[in-house]
Amino acid sequence: MRPGFAVTNANAPAVAGISARLHGMPLAIELAAARIKLLTPDQILARLEHHLTLLTAGSRDLPERQLTLRGAIAWSCDLLDEGARRLVDRLSVFRGGCELEMAEAVCGPAEELGLDVLEGLSALVDQSLLRIDDAAATEPRFVMLDTIREFAGERLAGRGEADTLAARHAHAMLDLSERAAPHLTATDQREWLDRLERDHDNLRAALEWAIAHPEPEVAARMGFALWRFWQQRGYLNEARMRFEAMEAAMLAGDWQLDPPCAARFAEGFGSTAYWQADHFTAARWYAESLRVWRGSETRARSRTPCTTTRMRTSCRSWA
Repeated sequence: MRPGFAVTNANAPAVAGISARLHGMPLAIELAAARIKLLTPDQILARLEHHLTLLTAGSRDLPERQLTLRGAIAWSCDLLDEGARRLVDRLSVFRGGCELEMAEAVCGPAEELGLDVLEGLSALVDQSLLRIDDAAATEPRFVMLDTIREFAGERLAGRGEADTLAARHAHAMLDLSERAAPHLTATDQREWLDRLERDHDNLRAALEWAIAHPEPEVAARMGFALWRFWQQRGYLNEARMRFEAMEAAMLAGDWQLDPPCAARFAEGFGSTAYWQADHFTAARWYAESLRVWRGSETRARSRTPCTTTRMRTSCRSWA
């Protein structure tokens, strides 16, 4: 600690931000405090994007697990058996936690892990590598601290499993969004809106992955399934950004969508624009959706194959 350092009105927001960013983890806060010799609280907070590389203690007389946050997490992981270590690494694909069903769908099956997922989650909670979200309104939700998730993500990449688990995660989120979609205009809509809200960060990560790789059908189907959630929960600007990112990817690459998927993507984009009172954009996407549906009926009668070439041409003519 720097002699004379004190919390003041000027630096208190940064100090509080550091504690919040590190989830109140005592060792992490202690290691961050050691950096005050060289950095101001604002500088420490700005550098905490990569927790594990910043938080290195100055003293070398302490055990390795206390010298660095990385060492502390590694020491905790080393206490686990191989199956539990594999599980904690795989759980790093989630953003903002997950419930048991999702953990089993993405991280399992038990035969592949070498342990039952529920038993593994219990072991990780016992080792404080996971915590149970007490605010969860329904079933327990398992949450991993950002620092632990970063460490586990590095190990997952080292295992060569990162791409496989990201794909599983994206398809699991697609399944969730499509299961939820019919309920968003039903009597149980509140329950499903809350369910999607809890997994919003997971849905964002899955959609970004699908656009980047690309997995156009996954991205387009998710966009259509989620637009009502975005509209009803006040995320219309985000919805517009997501649809525009998909449109840009469509223009830049060879997106192959079957007619129903292409038509629903256009409907979702048009509906988002409509609720933003952008009626010109809404009209052109609704017209595109109608064109694709009509073309699909014509092709079904004539049995001619369909591509998305004309849809991409239409997008370019609107740009």
